[in-house]
Amino acid sequence: MSVLEHEWIIVIDAVHAHDIEKLCIDVGISSLSTVKIVPMNLYSDTLKKFQANQ
Repeated sequence: MSVLEHEWIIVIDAVHAHDIEKLCIDVGISSLSTVKIVPMNLYSDTLKKFQANQ
């Protein structure tokens, strides 16, 4: 990363990742930067969901 590049971390709560994607497109963030949408789940909640599906 050069000194001219910046890294942003923005935490957004939404029901669907598509809503976040649309927001990034609408405000122009995605035209200037690479956008990664990462779900935030507690490990224990994820483990319970996997165990319930077995």
